[in-house]
Amino acid sequence: RVAQWMLFINLFIYCSSFTESRSAAVFVVALFATSFIMRVMRPFLFIAAKWCIIGRYTEGRYKLFGKDYLRWWMVNQLQELLGAGIFERNLPLYYKLLGAKIGAGVKISKDTKLSEFDLLFIGSKVALDNATVRPFAMDSRGCFALRKIQIGENSSVCAKSTIAGGATLPEGTCVGPLSSSHELCDARPEHRMHCRPLRAMPPMWLKVLCGWPILLLQRALTLSPVLLLMVHMASSEWYVDSFTSIQDGVEYIATPERMGYLFAFIIFHRTVCPCLALAYAIAVKRCVIGAFKPTPQDEEPDVSSWQLFRPWLLGRLIPDAHLCGVAKLLGRHYEAISALYRLLGVKVGRYVYWPGSGFNFTEPDLVEVGDYVVFGSRSL
Repeated sequence: RVAQWMLFINLFIYCSSFTESRSAAVFVVALFATSFIMRVMRPFLFIAAKWCIIGRYTEGRYKLFGKDYLRWWMVNQLQELLGAGIFERNLPLYYKLLGAKIGAGVKISKDTKLSEFDLLFIGSKVALDNATVRPFAMDSRGCFALRKIQIGENSSVCAKSTIAGGATLPEGTCVGPLSSSHELCDARPEHRMHCRPLRAMPPMWLKVLCGWPILLLQRALTLSPVLLLMVHMASSEWYVDSFTSIQDGVEYIATPERMGYLFAFIIFHRTVCPCLALAYAIAVKRCVIGAFKPTPQDEEPDVSSWQLFRPWLLGRLIPDAHLCGVAKLLGRHYEAISALYRLLGVKVGRYVYWPGSGFNFTEPDLVEVGDYVVFGSRSL
């Protein structure tokens, strides 16, 4: 965080040197530049830290709370802190740089959790959907063990399934949802259709010409309260006309008069912005995407470009399982959450207990939930 703030202040001073007035545009440019640079730097920092701290993971049994455990823990914490950054669009390359052996055509969802990368051997055309693949396991003798994992070609692992250390998945294995490598006897070829990374995508021209402008407008609307606050803050008077040092930038941002703005930025970003994003998504769902209808039993599914585009767009408008973060704001007010799902088209009854992990409905109009339904945290 300190490095990010220092980078922002330096960029703010640099951008201010090109204009005589401290306009909100200077703040916006400095913020977006800082965000982009950190998004690029973070994954490379983690890759370098992994190779410097632990080198290559090797199979074996290690003493709990020893030096090997400490290094393993540090790498895990850095992975959570720094993330994949710009590699979210190409996770196979990211994990290859970390030491994993990954074949061609592998698809990994951004929710999939991989660790101990040097012990992962993933064949070609494998699909991992919100799964956990980790060679780490606790030992009954007060140690932890690291064992390699091999996933054969053309295999798939569905949502919330776990592949444990020492597992070997034969070629073409299809692990279903909420399963594990200890239940390979339940693997069926029909489970492959439930693996979301394998679903057909709309053509690129439709995403560029129609999808991206809609998503860009949502982003602009979501950030509009913060931008208005920036305009108001930039219009206030200051005793110097230009910034020449880091101290000038720190004094300008960290004065008591502007600390209120900084707190307001955080509050608006976490409360007002999610509500605007969800409201926009509901409006687009009703006016552009429309209602999803079931396919008659005697007909083949419609795989036209527009039919593939509709669920793709809704998934980008509401990318998380918490209704753009609004469900987290509502907490245990489940009737309010039910009302929001009804606005999206879900047929929801009364007194429904929603899970804290949330839901992400791809075709909400095809879902019907009755009265007094209770969902657990492992629900899909």
